[in-house]
Amino acid sequence: MNSMILYRPTEITSFGREIDRMLRDSLTWPLYEPFTFFGDGRYSFMPLDIQQTKDNVTVKVSLPGVKLEDVDISIEDCVLIIKGEIKEQEETKEAEYIHRESFVGEFCRSVTLTDGLDADKAEATMENGVLTVTIPRLEEAKPKSIKIKITSPKKEK
Repeated sequence: MNSMILYRPTEITSFGREIDRMLRDSLTWPLYEPFTFFGDGRYSFMPLDIQQTKDNVTVKVSLPGVKLEDVDISIEDCVLIIKGEIKEQEETKEAEYIHRESFVGEFCRSVTLTDGLDADKAEATMENGVLTVTIPRLEEAKPKSIKIKITSPKKEK
């Protein structure tokens, strides 16, 4: 006796979409790290920019509504760690949120820095919701320019 299998294209299509989503998420999430994931399902977005000159490295992090004294900044083994907490600005008992994208809670972001930086002389400032951490280069790590005198070989007569 032959048995027939019922073909349902929607099941295969939804399965394919789920596989695509899992692959996309697994390939892009680790590469794009401005998100900090918390074990309870929350995550925060901390975009940052890193610039370098011959004298220093500067890291700028967007932290709207955060005070510098509420941020803990450390450098351990060439890793800059920025952590703190964004506190609730105001609590209104008469109103409830319809939509909320602002993050409230703890955050943490780490960035691997290049070698040759003087972590002991790092400085941090906060202006208009942007944290700026400036880390100078060690003198021996700064690029040096050496003038070389070029002479032409003597011609024999």
